[in-house]
Amino acid sequence: MIDTISLPTPKILLVDDNKSIHQDYLKILDPSYSRDPTLSAAEAALFGDEVAATNRKIYNIDSAYQGEEGVTMVKQSLESQTPYAMAFVDIRMPPGIDGIETSQKLWQHDPDIQIVICTAYSDYSWDETIEKLGNTDRLVILKKPFDSSEVLQLAGAMTEKWRLLQQTRTTKKHMKDTIAERTKKLILAASQQKRQIKQIKRLNRFHSLVSNINSLIVRTREKQELFDQVCKITVQEGKFSFARISTLDGDQALSPVAHYSSNIDAKGVSAVVLNADKVTLDFDSENQHATICNDIKTHRRIPPWCDMALQSGFTSYAVIPLVIEGTVVGCIELYSSYAGAFDDEVVSLLKEIANNIAYAMLFILRKQESDYIASYDPLTGLANTVLFSERTGQFLKAAHQHKRKMAMIMIDIDNFKLINDSIGHSAGDTLLLKFSDTLSKAIGDKKSVARISADRFAALILLKENDSTIEENISEIINGCLTQAITIQNRTVNFTCKAGVAVFPQNGDTEISLIRNVESALKTAKRLNEKVVFFTEKIGKEFSQKLILEEQLHKALENNEFILHYQPKIELISGKICGAEALIRWNHPDNGLMMPDTFLPILESSDLIVGVGSWVMAEAARKHQKWSKAGLSVPRIAVNVSPAQMARPDFVDTVRSKTIITDDDTPAIDLEITESTLMQDIESIIVKLTAIRDMGIVIGVDDFGTGYSSLSYLARLPIGAVKIDRSFIVEMTNCADTMSIVSAIIALAHSMRLKVIAEGVDSEEQFKFLRLLKCDQIQGYLFSKPLSERDFVTALKENRTYNI
Repeated sequence: MIDTISLPTPKILLVDDNKSIHQDYLKILDPSYSRDPTLSAAEAALFGDEVAATNRKIYNIDSAYQGEEGVTMVKQSLESQTPYAMAFVDIRMPPGIDGIETSQKLWQHDPDIQIVICTAYSDYSWDETIEKLGNTDRLVILKKPFDSSEVLQLAGAMTEKWRLLQQTRTTKKHMKDTIAERTKKLILAASQQKRQIKQIKRLNRFHSLVSNINSLIVRTREKQELFDQVCKITVQEGKFSFARISTLDGDQALSPVAHYSSNIDAKGVSAVVLNADKVTLDFDSENQHATICNDIKTHRRIPPWCDMALQSGFTSYAVIPLVIEGTVVGCIELYSSYAGAFDDEVVSLLKEIANNIAYAMLFILRKQESDYIASYDPLTGLANTVLFSERTGQFLKAAHQHKRKMAMIMIDIDNFKLINDSIGHSAGDTLLLKFSDTLSKAIGDKKSVARISADRFAALILLKENDSTIEENISEIINGCLTQAITIQNRTVNFTCKAGVAVFPQNGDTEISLIRNVESALKTAKRLNEKVVFFTEKIGKEFSQKLILEEQLHKALENNEFILHYQPKIELISGKICGAEALIRWNHPDNGLMMPDTFLPILESSDLIVGVGSWVMAEAARKHQKWSKAGLSVPRIAVNVSPAQMARPDFVDTVRSKTIITDDDTPAIDLEITESTLMQDIESIIVKLTAIRDMGIVIGVDDFGTGYSSLSYLARLPIGAVKIDRSFIVEMTNCADTMSIVSAIIALAHSMRLKVIAEGVDSEEQFKFLRLLKCDQIQGYLFSKPLSERDFVTALKENRTYNI
């Protein structure tokens, strides 16, 4: 705890036993950080794509590599009066204390530090974490995997919350000290004025007024309550006839917000109040001066409303401005039935009261801002993850009490990153704003909607009793949001969404179970390309099986259970094997040989794909070297590359270390990269692929024609081949338009001196057309299925030539 805030920028502590993760955090949080090309394998799984450095908040960032070290650094920061605003704490940091114990010790020394615990579902459940750390707003659980936007949002929100907390505490202390000091001065001044008992009693009455208002200010957290009670206390304790507080609106016009009268039945009082919007006050807001009139009858300037005031029994009045940080925000008006009620001493006290009211208004404003930042998404104004969790608990409680069903909906915008990259981040923000507005209107209550990640939204619906058409009703509510066309910068942008739905109580009776199941439904919707998917027992079973299969895949990589098959590429001119594509298989210890469609999607949705992809590169290169040393003429073997591998900063080094193992330092493999992967971060990918091409590796564009590339980008890419997607090959014999597309691709590629490979060639008719179109190579079941290592070696030994 500190008395003043002196840090120029917020301080963040990174507590993680993996040094590479620290570099990952720095790359996201520190715009000036110089990237290390050898970052660890955890980067892509944790942080995803690189975040632009522009318009980012600046932090002072320190690193600790064990929990105890982090605790020591927090103690030292407190001793030096430069505390940390927040800490990112890893849940597991062997051999030292884990993230839970680290957080407990951090809070023992610094109760104000905001903590983000980075964890996975397999670590601690939310209930276990709450049991150990308590239900506190200083803690956010960040589930792995997560992306860079989550880290930036959390860093911004949590450090700003910490800063406002310190500022609020300092303001409150300063206010209390100021009030105490001023009260002391007033009491001292009153004790020195002994001239008349009447004057002393009068001053004591006003000191009591100040004291009561100060007590009110300290305990009040709502602005309207503050205004109402100030008016009441001023009239009752100060013995005024009438009090009113008004605030300035956007047009700098005074709008009454609270009033109180000593006699609500006094003649004319109600008329003054009801016609307040017509009253023109004698109020100098520009120069911030108080306006005092001790006798309305003899006042040199009588405003039009003074006759009404005199009829109400008011003889004198004072108007004191309310000033916050040098700006007038309103005023307090006081009316008395006695002439001369507002002498210099009284006016001085009233100014002190007005200043204290302004302090209280500022305190409430800061508190509201702090609460907003901690609970709301700054872009859309929707609830964030923290507030959505709180509201889910409230909805569940209501559903329990009233025995009603509740639906949790989770929605992802399809290909949002691609949309963002293609039309710009500002336009992407506009899209998010419009979508959030559409979704809020569809749900019917903005408070039930949240933005929980960059392109993910969630909503809650309390369903009617005995609703037997849940799926129909919910689908009707949200279907209009899932496919939209909006105009941004005079450009029509079409986008689609996928939604998952879980219903209480049949799909879960706790927040954790509902979130787990609604995420499973959403993943199923994305996998099946369905707009809306409702959670079912089948989906839950599939999700459980996926978790089991993912664990088995971890062991498979450790136990070397993967093998490669090789599908030959045939040269159309000679009919000879001119290459091969390495295709992974899983030699499962219980289920036998498993094809990639049963496990590849799971690899691609986890961090396993990077490790398995590296293994495929190394294994294909090792086999190539082995066969070459045995005297065989081995063609280059093509290996597929995943988006996760391409996104890694150490991708080029990985390719170099895994592939160049031949005696003459030439690569043994080529790479095939899907068109959509190449378009994700085109500038960065061009740099990487140029370095790989310079090694002698041929880069082929896989699934060509199905992605989003343009001819300008294609010409810039350092590629050597394009592989026409199988869907075009299948349809070209039945559709003239598809045939034209295939012909155009081949002509385009040849004009750019690129080889053309057709995949999925399964019929003689397809083969004949491709030969007429002068395709260079073909690959498909017409000539050969993927071959085991033994069969492929046999084909090489036979120098097998196919009948073209």
